[in-house]
Amino acid sequence: MQKSILENASVPVNIVYLKQDELRKQGLYTRPVDNLGSTEFTFTRFLVPYLSAYSGPAIFVDCDFVFDCDVAELLEQYDSRKAVQVVQHDYSPPKGVKMDGKAQLPYPRKNWSSMILWNTGHKDNRQVDPDFVNTATGQELHRFTWLRDSQIGNLSLEYNWLVGWYREGRDGYPKLLHYTEGGPWFKNYENCEYAEVWQKYRRFLEQDKKSPTVTPEMLTANPNIKQLVEDLVALRTDPHNLFHDLNMSDFVGRIDYIRKPTVMAILGWQFRR
Repeated sequence: MQKSILENASVPVNIVYLKQDELRKQGLYTRPVDNLGSTEFTFTRFLVPYLSAYSGPAIFVDCDFVFDCDVAELLEQYDSRKAVQVVQHDYSPPKGVKMDGKAQLPYPRKNWSSMILWNTGHKDNRQVDPDFVNTATGQELHRFTWLRDSQIGNLSLEYNWLVGWYREGRDGYPKLLHYTEGGPWFKNYENCEYAEVWQKYRRFLEQDKKSPTVTPEMLTANPNIKQLVEDLVALRTDPHNLFHDLNMSDFVGRIDYIRKPTVMAILGWQFRR
């Protein structure tokens, strides 16, 4: 999924993985292990407002999505009057088995929470803190019961296109593909609908792995140039300065000061990436 987001993005994107073990170590997630949960972020997704310091929009998506559009297009749908915006599926699959042997359990508002455009600063999301996430029932969380229905915005089906359930033309055309019942990375689903879209981004990723990678340690330049490259990597991977205090204008000023062809060549390569 990450490759599909970055390949299409026209705006800076900060992708953060919800790693349950890390959240447990930080004391932010203390729920008992849920044997019915199909992923380790079944409930940790609701920590997004807290982890975002209750400020601005944020997007949560399950790991079985592929973005076949610019994430900026989804952000353009953001409505600050709503607490969350989701695709409000009328989706009731029969009981059975899905992804990698996990149970398929029908319930009201199923898959609404699989892609959430959060307004993390909305006053009614303030109550969605670690205490609430760790004690609320699954129904309360996945049905957004802390909100009034009018506070839940409705996005079009294209932004959470349930593969195998929706049909092009009848239901529109997909932009965010959701392989909710199993994706082509599973042997039993390798020829599923839209498998070729996932394969396309997989090829892009494999091509990237074959490309040469330049690290600061590989450079024969002076320490100032190596530091520039390290800072550039930090700025590119954390554009919102969550984990560093670097400033882009200061960074550019340092480049202008040094003005070495080698620096410009290396940094130009990085910016093209």
